[in-house]
Amino acid sequence: MDELAKDAAATIKKARTSGHSFYLHMFSRATVEAAYTASPAVWDGLLEGVEARSAVFRGRVHSASGLYLCLCEVLLTHAPAKGLRLWKALADTMTVRFNGPANIPELMHIAMRVPESAEVEAVRAELTNLIRCNTDQDLFELVIVCQMHCREKWLDDFIDVDMASDQPWRHRRAAVLRAFHRLPRIDRLQWPEGKTFSSLRLLERNLMKWTNRAVLAKHWWEHFTRVTDADSAFAAWYMFLDTVDRRVWVWRPQLSEPKTELDRLRKLHLRSNEGLFTRALDKAEERTAKFADHLFGLDSPGKWLTLDGAVAR
Repeated sequence: MDELAKDAAATIKKARTSGHSFYLHMFSRATVEAAYTASPAVWDGLLEGVEARSAVFRGRVHSASGLYLCLCEVLLTHAPAKGLRLWKALADTMTVRFNGPANIPELMHIAMRVPESAEVEAVRAELTNLIRCNTDQDLFELVIVCQMHCREKWLDDFIDVDMASDQPWRHRRAAVLRAFHRLPRIDRLQWPEGKTFSSLRLLERNLMKWTNRAVLAKHWWEHFTRVTDADSAFAAWYMFLDTVDRRVWVWRPQLSEPKTELDRLRKLHLRSNEGLFTRALDKAEERTAKFADHLFGLDSPGKWLTLDGAVAR
């Protein structure tokens, strides 16, 4: 791993010294926003070739992806029509995945973070297109990013539209989204029982574990932070690790300043086990067979579906 890291660092340095000084460089949105609002017309040159996805445009994106991501968010805020064009182009042409919080692509965070507009609604619709969102993991990340940016109403409305559809596959998508999204009280959890008589009910039954896992993880985290003896806190921590997944980034608060010796130990325990916590976040997805390759538990459309001449990824 050390050799790979050194090799990657050398490659990045070589790209920057050869003239691509912005290669894999991230920018502050506030800085780009200030520069854009001071002189919007100057930035139009960066959009040349965006519609045709020209080779020149692709080259600029490849050498300055971080700058283009920031510019996309700024444009969706101040010039939404241009921002929509750029967002679609970046989604089609970026070869490096820039992840934000919860290890979710920054393009998804941008779509949910920017203010409402007709163009932003079109961007969010793009996120649900089968070409871009065609695995259970894609739907999982869509739910998390909506929750992180307080777009629950948008998600609820989208689920309701799917449920009202006359297409069975959309009912199944709604069931998956609802299972990832719901967070009922712990005394209202449901568990599989009895027989099922339809594929939709079987899917809903299989998805109960995802709803329950989120509720139990939150319960054990709260137990870990509130109990007053070390043994109970230690036990709660390991129960938390066994149920946690990436949805924790939606609700996991920072611990307050220590007031007792146990509070100090809790904080020290978290710092020293940060790696263990990070690894635990992916275990639920890793334990679910082909989570990144299946949709509704079946082969992803990326394996067989073609839309408008483009193969779903």
